[in-house]
Amino acid sequence: MISTFNLRINFFLFKIRHYLLSYNHHKQITCNLINIKKISQKFSLNSKNTQERLVSKSYAAFILQSKSRPLLSLLILEFLSILLILPTVFYFFIKKSNSRKINCKSIKLVKYADVAFTIPKKLSKNSKTLILKNHELNLVDLSLIFNIFFFTLKMGYFFNFQFMLKCIKEISLYSPIIKSHKFKNLIVFLEFDCCISIITLLCKKNNKKIINIQHGDQVISAHYAFVEVDDFYFWNRNYYKMFQKMKVKCKPFFFNRFKKLKLKYNKKYVYILEPQLIHFGYNKKIFNNFIIELRKKLIILNKKYQVIFRCHPRYCNSQVVNFFKSKDITIENAKERSTSSMIRSSICIIGTWSALFVEASMSNKRVILLKCELTKVLKKYHFLFNQKNVKYVDIKKLKINEI
Repeated sequence: MISTFNLRINFFLFKIRHYLLSYNHHKQITCNLINIKKISQKFSLNSKNTQERLVSKSYAAFILQSKSRPLLSLLILEFLSILLILPTVFYFFIKKSNSRKINCKSIKLVKYADVAFTIPKKLSKNSKTLILKNHELNLVDLSLIFNIFFFTLKMGYFFNFQFMLKCIKEISLYSPIIKSHKFKNLIVFLEFDCCISIITLLCKKNNKKIINIQHGDQVISAHYAFVEVDDFYFWNRNYYKMFQKMKVKCKPFFFNRFKKLKLKYNKKYVYILEPQLIHFGYNKKIFNNFIIELRKKLIILNKKYQVIFRCHPRYCNSQVVNFFKSKDITIENAKERSTSSMIRSSICIIGTWSALFVEASMSNKRVILLKCELTKVLKKYHFLFNQKNVKYVDIKKLKINEI
């Protein structure tokens, strides 16, 4: 049994890590296009030199993402990175793994065993899934790491030590797989990672093709800017247009991620997805007023439908969930029912924002988006607001006959 003292220590360490690595995601989205244009003018994003271009793109993405982090956390992590960078390199250099070599057409890389991202059928033939877990560096990797470090140092920007520490971590994960296994296509789900262009560089140096698969809803954000891969599979052309605005370079492909569902219902389930503070620009007052009004509406809806409040799988707020506990509202943990099962059994899905709304809409289900600070921004360009089975309303104007 874990002691109370150990639990407190773990929680304290989690809070420190969260502060040092936290991003203001609302700021990443609302200020992104302006920052993308400014940063694009400072980096060699179109250089004919492959290494210069791809390193520039990764570093530009890191700088752009850092703009939404607290300055103090950047300074602290920069100092810690200076202390950790040499021991980390030494440890990964002397560490050797004994993994069995794989010979196939495509390798799908994931970081967790329970990840089940969908890939196009034509890429799934003769493919293997590998979990990223072993870190290892060789002399060639060290040479690349030093080149990246001196290149970023030459550009005269701060915070390159924590950028380098991240590069070392990613190179040590991907390089052993890229170099030791025989395959043509490296399939990843990394468009949110500032180091994806560095991985592209590794692939080019080893005559591999890197293919990125869209795995969730994407918006115009610092998280997805300046990506370069060989091929990119999107859910539809609307997403590709968004990525073009974020200066992404790739050969676009499109695949049918979702199947149309018949509009027949055995039970009158209405799902409400847990609202998040980030959707309200981290304004607690506006957020609290929203959930109070939402609870009133759900109690009214329950007179005609079975209302299910679905918690977020990772960012669940226990205080919010407890507030919605009622004989009129069923609370459901996201792990209790799969996404596809939830969509199939629902009449309508309601909430502020989630990839589930895109999935539900593209599966022919009704969606009601509720106004918040985030949706006010996304409505300007996201295709979801123009779908026939999607309504966009103020919480105070939500009516039963709209379901």
